[in-house]
Amino acid sequence: MFRDYEIDYLAKSLVLVALLTVGATIYETMLTNKSALDIVIAVIRWQSVTLPLTLIILASWEVTPVLAKRINEKFTNRVREEGRQEGRQEGRQEQNAKWIAWNERRLEAERQGWTFNEPPPANEVQPEK
Repeated sequence: MFRDYEIDYLAKSLVLVALLTVGATIYETMLTNKSALDIVIAVIRWQSVTLPLTLIILASWEVTPVLAKRINEKFTNRVREEGRQEGRQEGRQEQNAKWIAWNERRLEAERQGWTFNEPPPANEVQPEK
């Protein structure tokens, strides 16, 4: 019926509500001498304060790590993509430099009347991971 993380979340909620309610009730009863019925009424009254407070605290416990993870993933992905683009640009520049050097050797050999049988540079394209 419940998943493990839901049971954990419910347990945290119940413990937090109980602690806040009991603490507030003890504080109130210490300030004034009240009967048992007044204490029960105080517990019920404090529930209206502690339940929203519990939800706010639990939401911050659960939401903050999720938001931090998403922000980190976006930043990491952006940095990774920038690095890939830089790597592609560097790879193109290196490949162009090889072709220019090869072509210069070919033209020099042609001017000198030599036989030029050096193969053109291979396209060294690495598959992306």
